Amino acid sequence: MTKIDKLIATYNGLASLLLEANDKALKDIGKSFRESMTKLEDGISSGSVKGAQAVVGLEQGLNELPFILEDGDPDLVKAAYGIIEGNYRDYFKKQIKKVKKIQDAGMIRNEPEFYLVRITVDILEREGAAESDLEAMMRLLDKYEV
Repeated sequence: MTKIDKLIATYNGLASLLLEANDKALKDIGKSFRESMTKLEDGISSGSVKGAQAVVGLEQGLNELPFILEDGDPDLVKAAYGIIEGNYRDYFKKQIKKVKKIQDAGMIRNEPEFYLVRITVDILEREGAAESDLEAMMRLLDKYEV
């Protein structure tokens, strides 16, 4: 399965989940995900869209997902992460390697890195990580936002 296939499967799973949510805004996002994946698949099939071109944007969208769900039902959030892990198992491992590089550099250089660090904070909070780990990540975020 290619990276784009994993991402499309992930977004289709998220679409199904969000379409079942009790929140109109989340249902609208689910509908948007479903329509976007249909258009993307059609574009790839016709050759008008290269899958590799879409990967960066789709990954960025996954990195922004915590912002979409941050006030949502904890069970919905857990289910969303389960969908990502189930369809694209290496996604979080890849992101962790990128975060390590950001930590080693001691700074966030751009918006995609900001969102990557932000999702990492969400994951660490969800997993009950050590306060010192969270504080180090928050300092990176604070330095970028200033």
